[in-house]
Amino acid sequence: MSGTGRRHALLVATGEYTDARLGRLRAPDQDVERLAAVLEDPDAGAFDDVRVLRDAPDFEIRAAVEDVLADRAGDDLVLVYFSCHGFVSAQGQLYFAATNTRTDRPAGSAVPASYVNDQLQNCAAAGRLLLLDACFSGAFTDGFKAGTPDVMDGRVGDGYVVITACDRYEYAYEADSMVLESPRASVFTDAVLETLTGDAAPGGEDGWITVDEFFKHVQDGVLRRQPEQRPRFFAHAAEPHRMRLVQKAARRSAGVAVSGAPASAKPVASTYTQNQLVVARGIKALAEPIGRTLGPMGRRVILRDGTGIYQEAADSLAIAEQSRPDDPRDAVGMAYVRDLVLEMRRTVGDGAATAAAIGWASVRGMMDAQRRGARQVRLLHGLRAATDLVREQLTRSAIRPDLAALTAIATEVCPDPGTSALVAEAVLAMGAFGAVHVEEANGFGIDSIRTAGLRIDSGYMSGHFVTHAERAEAVLDDAYLLVTDLELSSVHPLVPLLEKIMSSGKPLLVVARDVRDETMATLVVNKVRETLKSVAVKLPTFPGGAMDWGTAQDLAVATGATLVTARSGPALESLELSHLGTAVKVVMTKDRTLVSGAGGKPELTGSHVNALTEHLPRAASPGERAWYQHRIDRLTHGLCVIRVGGETQEKLTERVALVERILLVCRLAYDQGVIPGGGAGLARAAQLLEASEGTGREQAEAAAVLAQALQEPYLRIGANAGYEEDEMLQDLHRTPSTSVFDVRTGGFRDLAEAGLFTPVAQAAAAIDRAAGLTERFLMVE
Repeated sequence: MSGTGRRHALLVATGEYTDARLGRLRAPDQDVERLAAVLEDPDAGAFDDVRVLRDAPDFEIRAAVEDVLADRAGDDLVLVYFSCHGFVSAQGQLYFAATNTRTDRPAGSAVPASYVNDQLQNCAAAGRLLLLDACFSGAFTDGFKAGTPDVMDGRVGDGYVVITACDRYEYAYEADSMVLESPRASVFTDAVLETLTGDAAPGGEDGWITVDEFFKHVQDGVLRRQPEQRPRFFAHAAEPHRMRLVQKAARRSAGVAVSGAPASAKPVASTYTQNQLVVARGIKALAEPIGRTLGPMGRRVILRDGTGIYQEAADSLAIAEQSRPDDPRDAVGMAYVRDLVLEMRRTVGDGAATAAAIGWASVRGMMDAQRRGARQVRLLHGLRAATDLVREQLTRSAIRPDLAALTAIATEVCPDPGTSALVAEAVLAMGAFGAVHVEEANGFGIDSIRTAGLRIDSGYMSGHFVTHAERAEAVLDDAYLLVTDLELSSVHPLVPLLEKIMSSGKPLLVVARDVRDETMATLVVNKVRETLKSVAVKLPTFPGGAMDWGTAQDLAVATGATLVTARSGPALESLELSHLGTAVKVVMTKDRTLVSGAGGKPELTGSHVNALTEHLPRAASPGERAWYQHRIDRLTHGLCVIRVGGETQEKLTERVALVERILLVCRLAYDQGVIPGGGAGLARAAQLLEASEGTGREQAEAAAVLAQALQEPYLRIGANAGYEEDEMLQDLHRTPSTSVFDVRTGGFRDLAEAGLFTPVAQAAAAIDRAAGLTERFLMVE
């Protein structure tokens, strides 16, 4: 058999039996999962069709055996595998037990070995292999008419081959106990998996492992584990030395050397499952086209949307949303990648293609580790530790961007230089504590204005307050503000004030220590009924849990509100509209509140800032000094509003969303710093993992997998521009960190000159999301 035909497999696993005389088997279910995964894996078995039949009655098993062997072509390969109880009747005939088998009536309730033999003989495929992991399976050929000489005697023909777990009088063992009650995989199937996936498996000069070579290696594996169990090999008019089972040359090697797992280590059976392989297929199906968009020479991807129409896309979000699986098995893994892309876009604005590239490379590496027998949970722990290490390294290596760097980062999101420069300048001008907000405007252009206002690091307390669902924002125009450090639970003291606000027709923002019970319910109900548009925001707290009293003071002064406290200010029952602050607009997300056009008196705000400035040198600690400086900067910088126009409402909505993305990316870059872009910063961070010591085999393998995965975006950017992997890597680690390879010019350039930067927040998020995708894969059963 040349290996050019199609490859079909039927795996029958029976562990549950209605006959109490047949004990429950725990090994078949997990054995068949691992074997199916290896057979379907294009880097191992590369079978086109693998069907698994679990705990089925005898008639279903017989029908499945007939189906998989019927209508086969001459150059096909068919593999049939049984993992179940085997027993020999009083007349000496071998039966394979089905879930409904009665041992006292086997002819009508079990699968006779003679039936399987007849179907194998009638099959037209040149390659036919039967694997029997069952007690007494060596009795398979007893009583056959023509007899079937042992292949070791040199018989050659065009029939089929049978490999059994044991001889005709032996049990199939599992480690230190018989397979009958063991919760672990069987000795025989372990050896089969080792042979299919291990680097020590045999292979001829052409890279193929033939069936007779396969048996010899399985036999060695079984005897090494259990000397009392002797697998048997029978050939019925077959040429086992020509029946090619696995092309070893096609299997991926580990690619990295890891502590505790040298390349020469004895191979063990794989630990990944058929379902994991299904998930990995889907991850690859979506991550690879997204990866082709990376870099300045990123490609445009042609894909078919849900209506069957072909579309062009060069954006990770468009690819993720429009792609549909050609194979329904790919849907789950593609959903993993789609979740990753949406989360990257929502939280850090960009970097989804980088995260997808790292994620797929990481999953691929974990599959290789599992092929070598690594255990999923320990790999997961190792991945988490390695991810933490890299994230810390990125934070330490971050640099604060200047205007040129911020503009370059903004241009990566939006190529329009005017828009990118305006947003970058706004972020830099407002500094660490100033606030920038984007809003729709009349006209067609884009500009920015400064206004009185401030930002609070706390958002709406309930999703019921959201007014713009597509942006998850609550927006109040021309609003009143009630600012208090009290906990508002009973609504009765507030009823007079709420009635006055309803009469005014204006919305209300309540900022308090807490809002709960009756008060929260009243605000939500009136908002839903549209009798009073309101939002509740909880005052921020310090890391220890104490309330940020300073924010309450600053907000009250900036908006002209009377601060209501337990010690000062009017009682809740006597509040008037004059006690409330005002703002032209308040925009809230679940994490922050932006107050624009605050209605406080400038002279009072100035006096408040002067008082804070006087306290600054008397601060008792660096933390307290930083707190005072934060408040001063927040009040003096105010708020920058970027006003965006558009020709149509659709264009306007798109432009606003784009400018908000630019703002998010620039804000993160300014707050947390940047590293060299073009994938170089991540590739260099991988060096830290390469030098780290793992606490065990799987932990070291996980670190090595992540180290290799972190190089993937850098290599993909180069590949998209036509560069070979060696070209990209040869000088990377010898070049100063202030330089980066620019695929547009084909050489290393000064980082500032090239303008290639990546926000640390974006790089860290890409690693976190890729690790999260890998964890989901590892935990699949």
